[in-house]
Amino acid sequence: MPDLLVEILSSGNKDHDLITKKDLYEKFGVKEYWVIDPDTKLALGFSLNNGHYNKVSESIGKIQSQLLQADFEF
Repeated sequence: MPDLLVEILSSGNKDHDLITKKDLYEKFGVKEYWVIDPDTKLALGFSLNNGHYNKVSESIGKIQSQLLQADFEF
């Protein structure tokens, strides 16, 4: 399983990405998970802590990865 996943939302499948996939990635220990909404450029970042995701970032047009210790703008 990868350490970092970035998910680009599709308009008809947002709940699947934000709930089902997030729970699956959490279960398998993906350390950092990002969700990007291409319509609004909203980026939500989650970091795994004690087996559970905590939201670590919510920003427009920017990802601030704790894992990679880097910022990415889009």
